[in-house]
Amino acid sequence: MLRKSFILAIIIAGAFFAGNVSAQSTSAGTNYVAVTSCEQVTDGIKISRNKGAKYILNDGCRDSGYGLRNYTMTCISNTKYKVSWTTKCVSVDDEDPTISLISSKSIYYKDETVKLTAKAKDNVKVARIEITEYDQITGARKIVKTCLNASTCLYSVGPFYNITNGKSLTYRAFAYDKAQNSAYSDLIVNITGVRVVVDNIGPNINLIGWVEKNGSYNIEVNAQDDYNAIKKIEVVLDEALTPVFSWQDDNSQDLKVIKRYFGNLSASVKHRFIVRAWDKKNNIGYSMPLYLYYENEEPSGSYITMRADSTGSESVLSIDLFAADSDGIKTMDIYLGVNNETGRIPLFKKCDLNSTAATVYLCSVSMPLRLFPTGNYFGVITDKTGYITTTSVRHYINGLSVD
Repeated sequence: MLRKSFILAIIIAGAFFAGNVSAQSTSAGTNYVAVTSCEQVTDGIKISRNKGAKYILNDGCRDSGYGLRNYTMTCISNTKYKVSWTTKCVSVDDEDPTISLISSKSIYYKDETVKLTAKAKDNVKVARIEITEYDQITGARKIVKTCLNASTCLYSVGPFYNITNGKSLTYRAFAYDKAQNSAYSDLIVNITGVRVVVDNIGPNINLIGWVEKNGSYNIEVNAQDDYNAIKKIEVVLDEALTPVFSWQDDNSQDLKVIKRYFGNLSASVKHRFIVRAWDKKNNIGYSMPLYLYYENEEPSGSYITMRADSTGSESVLSIDLFAADSDGIKTMDIYLGVNNETGRIPLFKKCDLNSTAATVYLCSVSMPLRLFPTGNYFGVITDKTGYITTTSVRHYINGLSVD
């Protein structure tokens, strides 16, 4: 028996220490071992050597020819594992782990997400953490999250629209070591009503439109609100704000509504469209103006829009100039100034297209909002036969204008 035990010790020691040795001391050390395959399992690792059969190396305390040590096996890749050892070793582990269950706060609103964190420690190693939820009706505990071989376990749940205000949720986190010693920690979370949001801002509206060769036009309205459902949309025409299209649904539950409107334009007349949208609290939002033309010679379907987006910590403003013409678009220019021949200076953006197809074209400029000068921006479109049309949009220092 002595001979067999000695041979077994040599084999196990070879499995633990065949490789590059580093970070060694009299009380702890680390060794890296190359193998054919390595797979992490619950109580250690499963490896194979020289493409042979797989076998398990367990974590724990043993004498592998170097005295009693506590070994921990970790696969660091599919073909290499790490052996960590320490002389702090007990052959019989009867010490319970410790665990704490915490949350960032004890009271949550119904529309929030509860985030729980369980942290455990053990004198040898934490084998498992379980987070459970207590059912106040049946008295049973339901496991909602299990984390293996980890000292931290995270769990998120919510929102809680269907529960009663003031209800308490009870959670208990258990920690187990490999000897099945255990400990637990309790946490009570209280749920209150939905947060009160003071919303006096109307819906945000994105508006696009284009004109067909026969004079018919298409307008697409995209209205969206952050808090309240959209209940009403109106497309209004010209300075009199005469509604040409109206949609209303007082029972709407949608924060985002998309509607399309079709109509016909009178020849050689500039048409100015604005969209108004109401949310359920009767806050009103307005779109930027949309100018549509139907003239047999001049470019049709031209309009200019502004849009603001947030990129990182800075808002970015974009000016987009659209146009279409049966003869093809030659140039599209964006000016800053007043709408006359001498006032269209300076030139803000120039796009040379020389297009031939009768489709919609875009000339665009984007930059940080703080860099955009305040004033009127005009789009000037020239088709390939030399006919010109214009459209405008206004930008104030504090944002966008509907005028």
